[in-house]
Amino acid sequence: ATTSSSPCSAHGMTGQAAVQLASAAGAKVIAVERHRDSYAGHAKSAVDVLDLRKETLVDGLKARTGGRGADIIFNSVGSPYFGDATNALAKKGRQIIISTFVEDVPINLRVFYRGNQRLIGVSNLDNDHADSGDIMDALRPGFEAGDLKPFPVLDDHLFTLDTVTDGYALALKGETRERIYINPRG
Repeated sequence: ATTSSSPCSAHGMTGQAAVQLASAAGAKVIAVERHRDSYAGHAKSAVDVLDLRKETLVDGLKARTGGRGADIIFNSVGSPYFGDATNALAKKGRQIIISTFVEDVPINLRVFYRGNQRLIGVSNLDNDHADSGDIMDALRPGFEAGDLKPFPVLDDHLFTLDTVTDGYALALKGETRERIYINPRG
């Protein structure tokens, strides 16, 4: 089975989506957390949690893969974990980057080429509504089978046009990791 790791908070929505997709595909999933030692989201199979408060990304992934490293690392934060993620990849491993804080990041080319590694950039900004529809159609069987589950809409995170400023205030405080929904029809 492919070992997949997510060096982002697996508690966040993007991390939870990555865990759901990887576990639905049959991967052994190692979720990376910075603030907890368990995974609270939906997954088709057990999720091993690497708690960065207790161990490093490289040591934790190597220990959990018998020294091989991860086959796929889904890096949703980019630059802060890029070097460690590269060092934690297995031979022929792939690192998928979807975001970054710093654009220019040094890379150890020797580790990269000797590991026959791949770096994959994915941006959803290039998807139009037709592309997004195709992606949703491809995911439909997973939702119908129960392998994938939508994120819940929490009542206290649902705002109308009349209360939208309250929603923005909540988002700007940075005190919630839940999605904020705006229903224009109230």
